[in-house]
Amino acid sequence: MAIRITAVRLQGGNGHEHIVHLWWTNPANSKSGDNSRAQLVAWIEDEGGKAYVEDTHGRVDVGVVKPTHGPKYLRTYADGRLRAGSGAAIMMMSGPPHCRYRSCAPPSRV
Repeated sequence: MAIRITAVRLQGGNGHEHIVHLWWTNPANSKSGDNSRAQLVAWIEDEGGKAYVEDTHGRVDVGVVKPTHGPKYLRTYADGRLRAGSGAAIMMMSGPPHCRYRSCAPPSRV
């Protein structure tokens, strides 16, 4: 199953490493939910989950970045490769504006 990330909440800055919570939908079954960054990283790494963002320019897959220091975080791919300059799409995705920075209910499972 591939989920579409629709909104994010940032904490402590504006970079991808500051994404702390993500909202998503599953187009295959119309399920939607939200999870912490750590939960989605674990879902992608441990359960083979797939995520992407989509805008007027198309669909871009999301992968896990493993920095030398600090926790793992999510970033989009550019030209099929996960790299430092490739993450703009995850920060510009569509979704309800009120979801981007609000507090949320307890996370649901993907």
